[in-house]
Amino acid sequence: MFLLPVLLIPKASAFYYEHRLYLPIIGMLIVFVNLSLVSKRTENLFSQLLVALIVIFGITSFLYSQNFSNKFRFWENAVNASPNAVYPNKVLAAIYKEEKKPELAQQYYEKTLLLNPSELAIRNDLAVIYMEKNDYAKAKSLLEEELKINSTSDKVNFNYARTLYQLKQLPDAEKYWLKAAELNTSSGETYQCLAIVNADMKNFDKARNFAHQAEAHNIPVPEDFWKAIGGK
Repeated sequence: MFLLPVLLIPKASAFYYEHRLYLPIIGMLIVFVNLSLVSKRTENLFSQLLVALIVIFGITSFLYSQNFSNKFRFWENAVNASPNAVYPNKVLAAIYKEEKKPELAQQYYEKTLLLNPSELAIRNDLAVIYMEKNDYAKAKSLLEEELKINSTSDKVNFNYARTLYQLKQLPDAEKYWLKAAELNTSSGETYQCLAIVNADMKNFDKARNFAHQAEAHNIPVPEDFWKAIGGK
């Protein structure tokens, strides 16, 4: 019974189940406690062995506990332990992205895609990295692939519109920002972008309407913008 966690949990998921190692140890301790020792000499030998094991495993546990010292150590160790598991690679990429380490984030996002080409949102996050490098053509290509499998994500539609806007494809940018607004009606940033793209296309009535919606969702509109589109 105590060995079942080790035997049943797939190796690919092992990093997620640290406790699978602890339950068998409890079973072993129960066995040790109930051993019948045939002589004093055997008892002394067993006691010495038990002390040695406690020291060895104590040192090992202390050294291993360093893997829990921060999120980088934990997830790097998880990736090393299960290099072909999608989840730890994806999480480590997200952590590097959050901590402003785009090169490392890109490396693990790309590895995640190799492991599972249909993993949702990975191309979206990777596209954001390319947008930060001003490589909007590459970002656009990634987001087009993502839309094929994740067309109902407001974030994907929003970011795809961003790439289209930067590539001066304004009508298409408006189309996908409208789709993003339909999928998430509470995003003030989307209404702000719709106001800007319509102002660029000289659709001032639409720009005013979206600017008001942006303000209704706590996105301030500069006075210069109001002047540029003819006032409120």
